[in-house]
Amino acid sequence: MTLRALATGLAALIALSAPAAAQDMFGSVGSAFGYNSGYTDFEGFYAGIYGGGFFAGEISGTLGGTVGMNFALTPQFYAGLEFQAGLTTVDREWGLEGLALLRGGVAVTPQVLAYAAAGAGNISGDGVYALGGGAEFALTDIMHVRGELLGIGEWGGGMNGARATVGLVWHLD
Repeated sequence: MTLRALATGLAALIALSAPAAAQDMFGSVGSAFGYNSGYTDFEGFYAGIYGGGFFAGEISGTLGGTVGMNFALTPQFYAGLEFQAGLTTVDREWGLEGLALLRGGVAVTPQVLAYAAAGAGNISGDGVYALGGGAEFALTDIMHVRGELLGIGEWGGGMNGARATVGLVWHLD
């Protein structure tokens, strides 16, 4: 094989592979029309873990997991549903906690989603409601870190506590 034939074959290979590379240029964020907003795709199913503190007169701990689903309303605006379940130490005794939250958020930068959350659940046998929000930062396409602050109140009363957590979330879409 001559050097000229090898160079011609290499040039043809590069020329023929360019359309295939361009086809995947926009990845999962792009639409069918090739539009790329530049924002991380926060849409789809996710699961994660969290840990933090529960503040209601005294400081307690909380540790658990979360699953949820986000839906893109636009490339920057999202709505979703999330379930959290875990263990908490309220009044120095271990108890179970569970919350169901509706979420609405906006991608304030290409890698950061700020969101508001509202929902209801049960913490150590008491029916509660929760209002608050948080932020999620994309470390990679699938791994995100987040922080959340929720005001907690028992049904029929005002807010009497707060729960602050940080955690890791894996987007599985």
